[in-house]
Amino acid sequence: MALGTVTVKSKDGGNGVFTSSEKQFLYIGAAGKNAGTVQYIDQTTDLDDVLGIPSSKMKTTIDWARNNAGTNWTAIAMPLATAGEWEDAFDIAMAQNIVCEAVVVTDPVTEQSEIDTMYSAVTSAENQYGRYLHLFAVTDVINAATQSWEDMIAAFDALQDGVAAPSVSLVPQVFSGWLGAYCGRLCHEDQSIADTPMRTASGAIVGISTLPSDKDGIAFNMSHAKALNDARGTVPQIYADYDGIYCSDGMTLATEASDFAVIENCRVVNVVKREVRLLAIK
Repeated sequence: MALGTVTVKSKDGGNGVFTSSEKQFLYIGAAGKNAGTVQYIDQTTDLDDVLGIPSSKMKTTIDWARNNAGTNWTAIAMPLATAGEWEDAFDIAMAQNIVCEAVVVTDPVTEQSEIDTMYSAVTSAENQYGRYLHLFAVTDVINAATQSWEDMIAAFDALQDGVAAPSVSLVPQVFSGWLGAYCGRLCHEDQSIADTPMRTASGAIVGISTLPSDKDGIAFNMSHAKALNDARGTVPQIYADYDGIYCSDGMTLATEASDFAVIENCRVVNVVKREVRLLAIK
């Protein structure tokens, strides 16, 4: 008759906490100081100290982002010496395993080929490193001395027309700082990544109470917002007889009828992909 024996072993079921990249964005763009470095930023950071005293699109974007995010907001910045040279910084960030949910290029794009390059970069990061990112691009702010809203809408529509890039969002810079306000809203600590930035429960956009006007003195209104939204742009919006300026749904450059046409769907799926990948490795 055999003797009974007992063997006790431990098994790692992969039920621990995942390293989280959600709500931490990487900002890349020209700034007046610390070009070529990686800067970690929170609500207490002196932006003049890390990004330079002169104004820059990067500093403006990050300032608006943190004003529209929660108390525990953090971000990463990679300042550049020259606008438009974001690709090398992106490659360095990927090689150094900088943890982020999304990349925000703060210098404006003017050619459709630039958007194609951005989508290629995000796709390459997924293929090479298994990283699931979203990239935010932006147009230049309207020139109120020379441009009408119709001019801006036509230029934005032409820039995005025909592009199929679900991992990229092109944001029309309706006012200086709009890109940052939108990104900060996406990183609000009290809101789920599954929430639309269109929500009103978390309050109005911080830092602006009146929308800008064009060269003809016409204020940005809901007809302009609808035209840009129809062209897959995320825009500020208002509600009649309701105080405050809010945000439209977060649009991407996905194809018509895509599940990934809005940012909240992309974010949720990316979280699942990150976690499933690690479990599959285990």
